[in-house]
Amino acid sequence: MRRSGSRLTETQALGYIWRMPKVFAEQGFEFWVYTNDHPPAHSHVIRGTKKGRGKKSEVLIYLSDEQARPSLRENRGMRKVDVKRALGIAFRRQGELLEMWRQIYGN
Repeated sequence: MRRSGSRLTETQALGYIWRMPKVFAEQGFEFWVYTNDHPPAHSHVIRGTKKGRGKKSEVLIYLSDEQARPSLRENRGMRKVDVKRALGIAFRRQGELLEMWRQIYGN
């Protein structure tokens, strides 16, 4: 299933299948907002592996308003250096993530 703009797909991430839009991908990180999730506003960030080798890792990042920094909620196997990079990207592009959250959940 696809939707213009962001991609609404049925994706398996770490053993779970969810319908969710990929908001964007940058530097090997994919930023997703699940359609069957819960507040507060947050994004699932999945880090793939080169050429499909090894396991994927994921972090959940709490979003704030556009002026405050996002914060880490949970780390599911991502290296610390990659967590820092993901948080930096989330901070720079937090407006896009919050816009998608609001489109789905209306708040």
